[in-house]
Amino acid sequence: MKAAVSDLARSVSYVLAENSLGEALEAMERQRYGTVAVVNRNGEFVGLLTVYMVMRFILERAEIRAVLRKIRLRDIVRPYPPITVSPEETLNYAINKMLSSQVRRLVVEGHWKILSDRGIIRLLMGNAAALESLRDQPHSLLERPIASLGVTLERPAFSNYEDSLEEVLENVLASEALCALVGGNERIVTPWDLTVRLYRFISENKVPSPV
Repeated sequence: MKAAVSDLARSVSYVLAENSLGEALEAMERQRYGTVAVVNRNGEFVGLLTVYMVMRFILERAEIRAVLRKIRLRDIVRPYPPITVSPEETLNYAINKMLSSQVRRLVVEGHWKILSDRGIIRLLMGNAAALESLRDQPHSLLERPIASLGVTLERPAFSNYEDSLEEVLENVLASEALCALVGGNERIVTPWDLTVRLYRFISENKVPSPV
């Protein structure tokens, strides 16, 4: 079966190049997706802005870091546990669980590792041999147990509820999985939390915002 790019692509919101970063984060929140297209006043495409780019920008700005030092992780962490998966389950099962749960990361039970959509893409399309296997024997690849995926499983950062967001942001960006587990594996903090949810917290609590 052949799929066209249009079958897989999703539309994204756009912002003008002169819009504020806060307006871009609001656009991400409205569409529930961490990427927006940036265009100029003539409607010409300028580039993409992602939550990962926002995280790096934040750490480069001393005035924003000063605000983050005053905010604790407990202030923005989501009030529900991460979605988990047993290491004995198959890759195919994990992919379907991500899709049905609408998440990009699963915590692998007992392993303190993360199975992410990025890791799965690297596994399935990272080299010619993987692509050939996916084409010729998709069942054998997709039915592999998660415990056998090795380097595809990524190590997260580990944070505490009382950590400052500056510290959490630094640790998340330095981690393989680009996320952090909190209180063991009670909660998970993602780039979405450290950008879109953070901006919402700052706005609702009238924290002076340099964004």
